[in-house]
Amino acid sequence: MRSPRQATHPHAGHAGFVHGATHATAYLAEPQGMDDEGGKYAVVCEHNNIVNVTSKRDARLCAIYPGNFCSDCYKRDALR
Repeated sequence: MRSPRQATHPHAGHAGFVHGATHATAYLAEPQGMDDEGGKYAVVCEHNNIVNVTSKRDARLCAIYPGNFCSDCYKRDALR
């Protein structure tokens, strides 16, 4: 069951939606038409950088901390 926050996330109705955070969203890659070679989950940050991971847990973590795969997100977070 989705949390109330997840149900109201702007991307919640998109195909393959898994988890949404402030600056990134995790999806099942295949329903979104994305390459799933690196893992069945794809995480897209606000800078349109994408990382594939193999577990739902890792997808959620990447969505929460997109600075781990996006240098622009990393810079933004470093300035806080």
